[in-house]
Amino acid sequence: TSTSTSTSPVAEEERDCAMALYVALDTVLRLLHPYIPFVTEVAFQSLREATATATATATTTIVGVANSDEKQQQKKTDCQESCQESARNTAAALIAEAWPDWGQNVSFRDTEAEMRYDRLYELVTSIRRLRKRFGVPD
Repeated sequence: TSTSTSTSPVAEEERDCAMALYVALDTVLRLLHPYIPFVTEVAFQSLREATATATATATTTIVGVANSDEKQQQKKTDCQESCQESARNTAAALIAEAWPDWGQNVSFRDTEAEMRYDRLYELVTSIRRLRKRFGVPD
């Protein structure tokens, strides 16, 4: 019998949700740091420690699976490297971290939604202009 190494859709969805939450929290902490540095520094360190712990747990789970499959070995290596990277980043201070760069994350932009918003904005502006022009009361 062989052990299945594929992840369930639920596990993948949970991982994606956790990653989105991590990115959001990390970004918010970086943006708030100039205004409330002590609070954001503590929260940032807690976030890094939690990430390192979660990564170490995932690594332990994957390493514990007795499967010599090449794909499984690659997963082990990737998780171990990720865990080590998280551990290295845990000691870093938030003040030394880079400012969020949205140029790399163009996938966050929804151009269709932006176009719909622009059309709605123009519609509301036109209605207000017409109401003012013809003296329609509020």
